[in-house]
Amino acid sequence: MSLQNRTQRIAADQKMITGIQEHLGSLTAITVAGQSMAPADIVKVYQARVASGQAVIAADTAKLGASQADVSEVKQTAAFASAFRKMVQAMYANNPTILADFGLKPPAVSKPTAATKVAAVAKRKATRAARHTMGPKQKAAIHGTAPESAPAAGSTSSTPANGAGSTPANGTATTAATKS
Repeated sequence: MSLQNRTQRIAADQKMITGIQEHLGSLTAITVAGQSMAPADIVKVYQARVASGQAVIAADTAKLGASQADVSEVKQTAAFASAFRKMVQAMYANNPTILADFGLKPPAVSKPTAATKVAAVAKRKATRAARHTMGPKQKAAIHGTAPESAPAAGSTSSTPANGAGSTPANGTATTAATKS
């Protein structure tokens, strides 16, 4: 007989019971594997096999239902459990003993490698150059100077260099160019 699954084995055992009852029930004893047994005793062996298989199927079905209920419950409460775990870790981050009581470990602090630090410095420097940003010391070192070039010919200034212009009390300015 080839390897069968449990349901097929149960069906075959039930057919065996039916066949024994129909065709061998009139016999008083049958010798099987060196044992003399009544047909009713052989039926009891097969009935025990069927009952055992059906119990396993029922247990598997119950396990499957319980497993599906468990997965559903975990999915529904996953966000809450994650938030609570993070809250407890934040509350007791400096106390690993209390975190251990909750079954948690302190958050791991990763130290950057030397290569990561060098890359970060280079990236920071490139970003500052691209944005033309400066720190307070660089800003303090910059001093503006007025251009020393002469004004263009024909342009008038509100305060002429020779002081000829004045601002009277009424707010109108007179210059040498406007007096002529």
